[in-house]
Amino acid sequence: MHNQPKQFSGKLKTLFLACGTLLMGTQVQAQVPVFPTTTDLSYASFTQQIYTLNADMLELPGGNQIKAVAWDPYPPNSGVDIKVTNNIGGSASLHIPSFVECVPDVVIAHDPTNGRYVLSVVYLNSSQFVTFDTYFILGANTGSITLQPFKSVVLTSKRGYFPHIDMLPDFTAPISGLPTMHKFVITYGQLDDPTVSPFVINIYEVHGDISNPGALSPVTPITSGGHCGSGADVAVSFDPVTNLQHIYLVYGDAFLGLFQAELRMNAAASPIAPPIGGTVINPVPNPPGTTGALLPRIEAMAYNPTGSGMVPWVIGGIFFDGTTHQIYEINPAIGGGFNCTAAMVPGSDNYAVAVCAGAGRPGGAVCNRNYNIGWYNTQLGYVTQAIDAFSGMISTSAPNYYIANSTAIGMAVTKVPIAISSCSNSGNFMFTAWWDGGTGVWYKLKPTVTGYKPGATGIGEATGESALKLYPNPTAGGLTLEGADKAAYRIVNISGSLVAEGRVSGSTASLDVAALVPGIYYITLADGGRIQRLEFVKK
Repeated sequence: MHNQPKQFSGKLKTLFLACGTLLMGTQVQAQVPVFPTTTDLSYASFTQQIYTLNADMLELPGGNQIKAVAWDPYPPNSGVDIKVTNNIGGSASLHIPSFVECVPDVVIAHDPTNGRYVLSVVYLNSSQFVTFDTYFILGANTGSITLQPFKSVVLTSKRGYFPHIDMLPDFTAPISGLPTMHKFVITYGQLDDPTVSPFVINIYEVHGDISNPGALSPVTPITSGGHCGSGADVAVSFDPVTNLQHIYLVYGDAFLGLFQAELRMNAAASPIAPPIGGTVINPVPNPPGTTGALLPRIEAMAYNPTGSGMVPWVIGGIFFDGTTHQIYEINPAIGGGFNCTAAMVPGSDNYAVAVCAGAGRPGGAVCNRNYNIGWYNTQLGYVTQAIDAFSGMISTSAPNYYIANSTAIGMAVTKVPIAISSCSNSGNFMFTAWWDGGTGVWYKLKPTVTGYKPGATGIGEATGESALKLYPNPTAGGLTLEGADKAAYRIVNISGSLVAEGRVSGSTASLDVAALVPGIYYITLADGGRIQRLEFVKK
């Protein structure tokens, strides 16, 4: 009999996912496609087939952005292709020979010990072992970029699967007010027993610092005896209140379904210190009426303080409803998941899910309030949608879905060639890259983090929000709101259901919440183009 995923020391958390599918009132029916308002731009031209595509982006001093895209072409030049560009004409490319479908993932890091930017890529080498390569990005903020090999480390001696990498923010050594990204986390699947069917594939984690990529932590096994061949992904987050770094994983078990796992690390410890407190593994029930959970992806705000109100992680997955494949967004704040594709063309299929987020919300220029989810729809092409970072639901300021490509795309559904990224150190901008099925990679770079919504985003910046106060908190029945002036407000519970709404006027307003049942609530205030959100507890 198949073993359960191994539970390490530490109490198993309960994942609050209700059995019913979340239907956000009439918002599903209100969703409409928003077509492109800008021209598709060519990122790389080639005629080879590819399997997967991943991307990352950092904001540079002076308002420039540096972007990296990695993909894996089929023969005759199978392996990893990577291109790095910035917004002032700098560009560099490289090719790493390997076998077909070597599934590369890519990030851009900053080494505070020498000031250099570093390109990091994980992939499967010609022996199908997980490999971690790093390159110095010389001239990152100039019109002439060069990639200089730094270090190559082979992480496994067995057949590997779906390697992924993510970066932790460091606010102790900021660059122009933005965190450096030099601590990395890598996860991968490994074929531990090829003698049984289905093969025993388990998930592992390793981490380190980009200043010395050859010095790695001990490998932490996440599962034991698992059949985790349906995909896995990793996202990381820093909590300054507890000084803990959180590693969030998602993986699919062929027998047991979808799981979310979490490791914690002491931010004050050595970058290669082992996790603390053991691994916590939570089952994630399929949305009602669905099966599958193919190629799940997970994302987390890189900076998420305790009490911020932001959901800790968002999962995007491909689920089969008996007729077509649907893209669901799942997180701890909503029950049953949200069907992002409910408003798609009836009968169309959906594949190739991607998710992204930025640095979170500590204030100043680090201002991402949205997760973003993207996928491929067989009728419309590449589509993105914004997820509110506080409620975990489709953003009320950008409820529609946005079509990236201006022309129709014909793509084999077995491919996963869409990548979305906002600047991982700031949350600014939105970079979407996709393969068009035959002639190369295209992209769009938008100055908002809500995808392709024309005009204002309705997402406010940090300016002036520090004066907003809500007290007493917790409350038994009455709340005082200071600093809102004139604004519409909505109060939702932890499941995302609307429980009250209205308007406030004047610098001080009183709200009666005595009728609410005890629990955690979020109040959203909308004033023109600015959205502000606070959390309170009803006793």
